[in-house]
Amino acid sequence: MIDEDWPAVVPKWIAQVAVQKWFDLETGSEILWERGSARPADNASSLVEAVRRLEGEYEERTGFIGKLRFGTFDEPGLDRLLGTLRSIEPMGLGNRRIVSLLWWLPWIIEWQVQRLTREGAASKAERLSSAESAVFNEVERILGTP
Repeated sequence: MIDEDWPAVVPKWIAQVAVQKWFDLETGSEILWERGSARPADNASSLVEAVRRLEGEYEERTGFIGKLRFGTFDEPGLDRLLGTLRSIEPMGLGNRRIVSLLWWLPWIIEWQVQRLTREGAASKAERLSSAESAVFNEVERILGTP
């Protein structure tokens, strides 16, 4: 953990050694100096690795999602995908919040389409289904596709 007695300003000698890094001895986490205070560094290298592994899951012949798209359920592939997902730390509040808000939009609309269909309100369900497509297209534009 970052000690309270660390200096409030970055010591001058840090700038002199370009490869110098600070680490929390209890957790092993990298520490960054920013605006006169120390904070844990984001682990960008593990996120880059997770993106690489997730992209691999879309490969037609070897990836879990790639195989699933062609009708093959790959149990070891599912375990691999879940392992990758579990290795990803939650994102910073700003990024995580916007992604969660966007990601849930089409799902919530779809659930309402299903409800309206069950209730026999076909014309309302059809209009809402069109709205779902439009919302999904915008979310896809914003977040991109794999």
